[in-house]
Amino acid sequence: MEIQKSKSLRRKIFNGTIQVSLVILLLVGAMNYLLFSNGVSSYYRTSVERNASTAAAVINVEDVIFLADSVWEILNETGPRSEDNPAFNGILDTEQYQRTVRMLNTIRSEQNDAFLTLVLADTENMRFVYLADADASALSSNHVSFPGDCYEMSESEKAAVLEYRFYIPTYTYHYDERGKDVLLYSAGSAVQNKTDLSGVIAYIIADVRQESISRDILPTIYQNLFILAGVVLFLAIVVVILGNIHIIDPLNKLSSAARQFIADRKNNRHNEVRYFKALGIKTQDEIEQLARSMSTMEKDLNNYEEEVISLTKDKERIRTELTLARNLQHDTLPTSFPPFPERPEIDVYAVIDPAREVGGDFYDIFLIDDDHLALVVADVSGKGIPAALFMMISKILISTTLKSCLSPARALEKVNALLCENNREQMFVTVWLAVVDLNTGTVTCANAGHENPLICQNGVWSYITDRHGLVLSAMEDMKYSEHTMQLQDGDWLFQYSDGIPEATNINSELFGEQRLLDSCQKASLVSPAGFLKSIQIDIDEFVGEAEQFDDITMLAYRFHQKGGNDNGNS
Repeated sequence: MEIQKSKSLRRKIFNGTIQVSLVILLLVGAMNYLLFSNGVSSYYRTSVERNASTAAAVINVEDVIFLADSVWEILNETGPRSEDNPAFNGILDTEQYQRTVRMLNTIRSEQNDAFLTLVLADTENMRFVYLADADASALSSNHVSFPGDCYEMSESEKAAVLEYRFYIPTYTYHYDERGKDVLLYSAGSAVQNKTDLSGVIAYIIADVRQESISRDILPTIYQNLFILAGVVLFLAIVVVILGNIHIIDPLNKLSSAARQFIADRKNNRHNEVRYFKALGIKTQDEIEQLARSMSTMEKDLNNYEEEVISLTKDKERIRTELTLARNLQHDTLPTSFPPFPERPEIDVYAVIDPAREVGGDFYDIFLIDDDHLALVVADVSGKGIPAALFMMISKILISTTLKSCLSPARALEKVNALLCENNREQMFVTVWLAVVDLNTGTVTCANAGHENPLICQNGVWSYITDRHGLVLSAMEDMKYSEHTMQLQDGDWLFQYSDGIPEATNINSELFGEQRLLDSCQKASLVSPAGFLKSIQIDIDEFVGEAEQFDDITMLAYRFHQKGGNDNGNS
């Protein structure tokens, strides 16, 4: 039964996750933006005004009068303070100055870390003259001002001074001790003579750092972030539940049944229970196909076992089981070429030459969609039925996962995570996975510990030495990288298993990568089938009478632009 596209795992998990995530991110993002904008705008204005008015109300007026008179007198006689004008230094040692600085620092520490300065307003000369300044804990010590320092007064500041109390609705910039801009917001308030309320002695200017204000606003932002985290966590739980229902639980059932199946056969316990059929897996996707395949394998093995128990010894029985497993293994691979007769531009061929026992080599060729072709060559560790079962699980997982993400690297990461669960047999698999864009010839591939493939462009063969990742099922949370290459019309790709470079002759010499490169260079390029046949002849001539110890798997692909010549498989 064909699996309907609407019921595939890709649509069940991917579409649901994307839709819910987008809605949540849009809602929470809008809420954070509104809260932050409104909070900053109102808090900046009220904070600096409050700090300036509070300081002006509680500061010692007599000390301010003393400092104002002293600075005016020296200023009129010697001019503003500078390195060449030390006349103001004496003020620093006065009790009034030190008491005023302590007062400013005390007020500052109680008013949300506002940075406070006491200045005279010289409107006639359009300048502010410093009387006292807070300490340098908020700003660089290079910018702390002392009695007699002056800075220019703007027209708007002059107008504000004439009203006794002013608010500066613009940002001002200073440098901190790290040489970076510090964003300030400023307001001022007049210090008046208590006996003459119409007389203004000086002005308190309050500067509030953006960092200080942010500390009061951040709890709201953090609260919203926690809400977002909770929603995302809920979404993750939903995705995990769906994954468990549709992927993890069925695969765990298959894995447990496979282990029990193997254990019972190993201990010569004959059981009429149908291990895989009894699972009742009805996921309506590729996993259900895997369950049916394994149930068929179980049925065939049971039936055949009944016939041979009374006729052969244990050794012959085991050999028969391996033969059946190998046949079932090969039945799961694409063996009809061309694989897509209706797509003449897809020119590909693959073969497996098995060794004496059942191995874990496999290849796969399938269309992800109308424009993307997947090519897989892999090698499972070990031999026998466990390797065959592990091979089929790996094959289905790679196919299912790649169809849901179109990224070879991401597919390998997901398959690795699934295979690592309950891998008590410590099995692993090397994989080369490539996705070919049939329209452009772009090939995106990822390599999990497999051999380096070869590419032929302009009649010249060379190895593709991209970065390899660790074999699948060896370690959790592995990351894999992708390699991209561009094929032109008539270019070739050739991938193989380690049975080729490790093929050994009677002199214990390895066939090796250089001999393989030389064989490719002289091989026939009429068709992928003819090319692989030529490579196999070279391997057979080298090995001679030596025994084959490992499976040999080969896959050749020739790229054709859509609408070009028919493929040349023979």
